[in-house]
Amino acid sequence: MFQFTSSILKHEYERYVKILENSVKKYVTSDIGLASFLMLKGCKLLSAKQGARGYTIEFENTDDDCELYSLEYMNSDFMRYDMYSKNLRLMIKNRKT
Repeated sequence: MFQFTSSILKHEYERYVKILENSVKKYVTSDIGLASFLMLKGCKLLSAKQGARGYTIEFENTDDDCELYSLEYMNSDFMRYDMYSKNLRLMIKNRKT
């Protein structure tokens, strides 16, 4: 962090940072499979959090690439693989011994 000589300069810097953060176009998903696919495609991960209602994964989306890649994901073998992995984990978890 910078050492500011005046509180006005610090305030202006913080205001500028907020403007930049708000100007970044974002794509948000809770689907880990889709998020993994977006990362494979080179999308820039901004944050990944787990909350009370599941995951929140944010990507930079300045060129609207994430929307295009999410459609590609829906028609890909990657999505089928992810679905089979989830189902297999559930089957093993719910198996009675």
